[in-house]
Amino acid sequence: MQLVVKGKNMEVSEKLRESVEEKISRLERVLPDIAEAEVELSSAKTKSAGSRYEAQITLKVNGNLIRAEQYAGDSLSAMDAVIEKIDRQIARYKHSKFGAHNRGTSESKTMRPKETVSSAEEEEEEEEEEEEEEGQLVRAKRFALKPMDVPEALEQMQLLGHAFFFFFNSESNKVSVVYKRRDGDFGLIEPE
Repeated sequence: MQLVVKGKNMEVSEKLRESVEEKISRLERVLPDIAEAEVELSSAKTKSAGSRYEAQITLKVNGNLIRAEQYAGDSLSAMDAVIEKIDRQIARYKHSKFGAHNRGTSESKTMRPKETVSSAEEEEEEEEEEEEEEGQLVRAKRFALKPMDVPEALEQMQLLGHAFFFFFNSESNKVSVVYKRRDGDFGLIEPE
């Protein structure tokens, strides 16, 4: 497994790097198919001291991505929290169609709704972002579109922990988007 540890707006100390490597190696014991793990630790000046540090983990497993992020008052606590969250994501992955397919079985599991964790600190941060005037483009991503059907796209969206997922629909041969609705259901957007 290739491990990349990055710091954003902060220096990653040797002690912190060793702690990250140890925690990620435990994940590899649970899910040996991890090809690459990227850990990004960042700090930001926020009003809430409990959400100053962010830890983000992205795992590449057999062509799929598993991602989690958490905030805390210090970088070690953020790392511990994101490890707990990624453990739940890995368990969901192992019981999903993706994990079952990679173990050589053809069983299809029913999708579980994404766990949502809401805290006062996250709500405060969202309110702060809404108070800012106009937003600007701060990040652009490029990725390969993998042909998949709608249930696979929904599972992938949940594994990533996103509210939407952009994919090439193998049934309609068109680029499509699945998204999570406010009522907890899912929607599909397709071009005409």
